[in-house]
Amino acid sequence: SSSQLQALTANNIAELAIEGVATGKLAGIDSADFAYLSAAAVGRLSSSQVQNLSAEQLKSLTTANIADLKMMGLSSAKIQVLDAEEFGFLSANALKTLSTEQVGYITTAQLNKLVSSNVTGLALEGVSSADIKTLLPNTVGGLSTQQVKGLALSQVQGLSTSQIDKLATQQLSVLTS
Repeated sequence: SSSQLQALTANNIAELAIEGVATGKLAGIDSADFAYLSAAAVGRLSSSQVQNLSAEQLKSLTTANIADLKMMGLSSAKIQVLDAEEFGFLSANALKTLSTEQVGYITTAQLNKLVSSNVTGLALEGVSSADIKTLLPNTVGGLSTQQVKGLALSQVQGLSTSQIDKLATQQLSVLTS
């Protein structure tokens, strides 16, 4: 019931079978308690449940539990409310659920927190050439060959020398083909 959800505390929310909570009832869970959900519980949230989380609930997610958050369908405001530090802990699979349009909503600070292990999940078509410049060189080196091949001319022209230096021979070959 709603009153039971509101009574949850940091000590017992981790045990909640959250995937069974009706989408409309998630609002009854105090936003601060979302910090105590396990990573597995956050990963079991349906995309519909995630879309219906409040901005405060999303902001409460932590680096320890955000990895498998289903981002599909999140509005620009809800994507941008995610702390950049936590955003950097999203898995490649979580980032794959973002549409090209949603990728365009990612802030520069969030983009800068991506690393080579999760950037492979990102649809780079949605990243502006200005934001491509802000990626760390090692993150650019972590791009898949398909991602490099899909870069627009303006994105390639925006790469710095240090970013290009991190590209492997195979990645460079698709730029010149």
